[in-house]
Amino acid sequence: MESRERKRRGFMKISVHNLQVSPFFAGDVRYFGNAWVELSGTFGKKNAWDETSDWSDKTNRTSETAKTKGTASTVERNNADISQLLCWNLCPYKEKDMPVFIFPELWTDGSVESFLEVSVLSKGTKGAPYWFHQYPLRNEMAPIVLSEPIEGQLSFSLFARGKGTLHVGTLHVREQRSTYGTILPGDRRIADSFGGELFSYFDPGNRKAPLTVHFADIDRQEAFGDTKVFRLYGVPQLQFFDPRLFDGCFYIGTEDLEKRITETVAHAMQQLHFEGKDVVFSGFGMGAYAALYYGIQFKPSAILMTEPVLDIYTAAKGERTLRPGRFPGVMDAYRYLMLEKGLRDPNVLNDLIWQRTDAADFSQTEFAIAYMQDDDLDPEAYDKLVSHLSKQGVRIYGKGITGRHGDAPDEIRSWYLHQYRRILAERFERQ
Repeated sequence: MESRERKRRGFMKISVHNLQVSPFFAGDVRYFGNAWVELSGTFGKKNAWDETSDWSDKTNRTSETAKTKGTASTVERNNADISQLLCWNLCPYKEKDMPVFIFPELWTDGSVESFLEVSVLSKGTKGAPYWFHQYPLRNEMAPIVLSEPIEGQLSFSLFARGKGTLHVGTLHVREQRSTYGTILPGDRRIADSFGGELFSYFDPGNRKAPLTVHFADIDRQEAFGDTKVFRLYGVPQLQFFDPRLFDGCFYIGTEDLEKRITETVAHAMQQLHFEGKDVVFSGFGMGAYAALYYGIQFKPSAILMTEPVLDIYTAAKGERTLRPGRFPGVMDAYRYLMLEKGLRDPNVLNDLIWQRTDAADFSQTEFAIAYMQDDDLDPEAYDKLVSHLSKQGVRIYGKGITGRHGDAPDEIRSWYLHQYRRILAERFERQ
């Protein structure tokens, strides 16, 4: 029971719906699904809340307590030009001997400066925190590492000053499992200027072809969930997962982010002295989009896909009429990508994948695709992909399974493993 509880506490995604904006903030506040909250106006003005509450006294007392513990805040909380803008109402627990990574998805426009305050409350107490620290935030920042030997409930608040627009998304809190990585020893983090991040993990295995480049589906656990599958066969593997927003964001975004993913794949191939024919791209659901999107650039031996979601805008529209409330995360991804890529026409977002597909060279690539016959996330993904690939005479292994998106995970997984073993035997002579 204790180990299960510890595992549950190992990470936490705190949604924008778990934050509370100060009622005294005089600017505009707009929520965009689970993706982010947008705050526009002048930040840091002294307001009625500061004047009427005993906040100043609490600050002085807390500051003194913190100083006796050998800690001082980066920015004094009772400065006239900075004030609390919002706070989160979920408080994960920090163990004394376990460092914690804290990463807020956040980006700003204009002259806005923001600061994340982390406070620690002793277990069972309701008084002032016995430790706090303020960290300045910026676009494309590294995670905050809380390594002090302190224990208790973590409380988070956001302070700001300046004028402009502030976008606040999901707050990620993770226990540090290794001094050499965030999720697994040896993993790598990729950040972008929109406050988002991706993770990659490379395992050279027995250094014999194929290198499997795999993109995971939606996973709120923030973990490389399919590592054991490829380790079982001893093959080199390069895995990615996308923890952005609350349900991931299709592994695409700014030009710099996509370039760094491509460079990560190229670097792994160089380390193994592999060419495109020595690589297999793989993806589930949202990851199937990435397997096709990035696989195109390397002319791989095969691309494996299960339950592909390829038309992001079409999938987002279906949330209102086709499957109300089933996959709201795709709407968050749609809004986020339209803003991040600076697009006005949503059909352009759909066309990103098809323009690449039509211009690709699949002369040495085969496809294996499993799809749901009654898929309610992207119903036309399989037929549309086959239509585009048939123009090039590509070999396709297709499998339709009865049910809606996500209805038959065991059958989908069994088919995937069967196709993966077939590709290892037929194209790489591995048993």
